Amino acid sequence: MRLLSLPCAVLLSGLIGFMPVASGTVAPGDEIARLVEALADDAFARREAAQQQLIETGVVIEPQLRRALSESRNEEQRSRLETILKRIAEDAIIGPTRVTLSVENLSAVTAIREIAQQTGVKLQLYPIDLWQTDAAPPVTIDARRSPLWLVVRQLCEQLALEPSVNDDGLRLVPSTGCGLARGPGTVAGPLLVSAARITRLQAIDFSQGGTRNDEFTLSFNVLAEPKLRVMPGPAAVQLTEAIDDAGNSLLPGRDTPEVSYNSGGPAWSFATRLRYPTDPPGKRIDRLAGVITLPVAVRFATLELTDITAAGPHVMTAAVVAEEPGESPRFAVRNVTQTGERWEVSLSAVAPRGRQDEFNRLQQMLYNPDVRLLDETGRSILRSSGPNFTSSDVPNSLYMTLVFDRNLSDGRPAPGPARRLVWRVPVETRQIALPFEIRNLPMP
Repeated sequence: MRLLSLPCAVLLSGLIGFMPVASGTVAPGDEIARLVEALADDAFARREAAQQQLIETGVVIEPQLRRALSESRNEEQRSRLETILKRIAEDAIIGPTRVTLSVENLSAVTAIREIAQQTGVKLQLYPIDLWQTDAAPPVTIDARRSPLWLVVRQLCEQLALEPSVNDDGLRLVPSTGCGLARGPGTVAGPLLVSAARITRLQAIDFSQGGTRNDEFTLSFNVLAEPKLRVMPGPAAVQLTEAIDDAGNSLLPGRDTPEVSYNSGGPAWSFATRLRYPTDPPGKRIDRLAGVITLPVAVRFATLELTDITAAGPHVMTAAVVAEEPGESPRFAVRNVTQTGERWEVSLSAVAPRGRQDEFNRLQQMLYNPDVRLLDETGRSILRSSGPNFTSSDVPNSLYMTLVFDRNLSDGRPAPGPARRLVWRVPVETRQIALPFEIRNLPMP
């Protein structure tokens, strides 16, 4: 990593996001110690249960686990502690954020603040003045290390809200009666998967000699947690089981084909074909299971400009995991120009010389760059346009501009003048596979 300008602070991190990721209320220290001790229990089931509980408790107990690892002389216990620490690190990036909260008839505003504080996710009502604290409807939540999406669904069902993911976190907006999270759904790691529509279309094609067609499809909506950076690129869904309540298999064939689609954002949709039974059909799909595979970023380099008035360029060299070792890409904030209440940010990225494959990957990584312009309190100034790419005479390089406008509103008071710029660059991606299961869907 190379820093060419003193006003610019450069950080290289394997953690995701600008906000801390927590996994719920910390269990008492003696409870954690008891679970660590159980990792060496004679009973396999107890060792497994203790390991899973420690993983789900999350990053907040990482220091205690590292101390236990340094002090342990039991080989089984040490091996499990190493596994737990690895899983916690992975879950902080690609696993579900967990919530522990048990409340009854608590103000919705207070509950939302508590969840946001506990998880590090910026969870906010939109518009922000939807309810005052003393006038907010009450909610009842019973969650113990539950995935964030399950808790958000509880909130939305009780308050007639819908979630939406944006650059600043997660918004809860008044429901219009339909939305990404209203259908029957399930949580697959950091994803919320909900069934949107099931369709059966029967047709006779006379131009094909009276061929009968029976199209039977199921559409889904998917939302990713704000912390998960879904990358542009090929993704797929593979159904592994689909059975109605009469015991009929609804899979199209023995080798059910994958459904391919392009990912690249926090929300997307896909549809998969089913086979309508020839035997007497059931009234409901009893169980539908599958696996979603998609590319996500798992390591980031962060270029932080603490003084946006300092002359550029401010350059960072970040190692990208590649099949062949070589030079690393360079990323630069070239300059930031203010005109009234608008700021134009000029960025560039250069791939290693003579590596067209790395240049192509660089284009994919920067399809929607994660750049934030912040005021002195850390409030984001909203982006009004960009990235707008321009040509360059430098081989294997990309030039782009983004415009931020302080007059744009997200329902809150306007942020202050821009003071700081943070550009988070994904430098390592991975295909992850997330199993899902939905039950009890009506048949058409």
